[in-house]
Amino acid sequence: MAPINIDSTSTTAGPTAAVVVTPIKNALNQEVEHAPFTHPELLGEFPTKTYDPIPVLPYNDRALKADPSFKNLLADATVTHLEPKIGTEISGLQLHELTDAQKDELALLVAQRGVVFFREQEISIEQQLDLGRYYGPLHVHQTVAHAKSIPQVHVVENSLEVSEKRLETQLYRHFN
Repeated sequence: MAPINIDSTSTTAGPTAAVVVTPIKNALNQEVEHAPFTHPELLGEFPTKTYDPIPVLPYNDRALKADPSFKNLLADATVTHLEPKIGTEISGLQLHELTDAQKDELALLVAQRGVVFFREQEISIEQQLDLGRYYGPLHVHQTVAHAKSIPQVHVVENSLEVSEKRLETQLYRHFN
């Protein structure tokens, strides 16, 4: 973990030294603007609860049931392979409207292409959770921020406040 950036011009010594937040810059050394987070119900918090170890769960690979021609998933979709072996973008489908056969084919496509992008989705958080549950039990990650009322949701947020909170949080755990 990187140390906190301490103001080198501060005359105070010890733990009361002034902390100066350095603006985040991009590769061109330009300051990055942080947009406000638009979903306050999903603001990340670091969990204080611990969970039992994950038991061994039965595994059901949905891709094994898929039609390898992708006739259900891709029939009405526009498909763009971003690179020859990895990455596909699919347009013209809404994830919350997929049938079970389409979900199985999506599992096979992700297994083959590594990552699949769907833009402009009109899908609620509950529908996203339902889609995830189709593939198996959802996991609660104990050491990263998640939405307060939905611990299965890992929040990816790029704001200065969250960056500072992350630096202040101790993520190290020892297992003895």
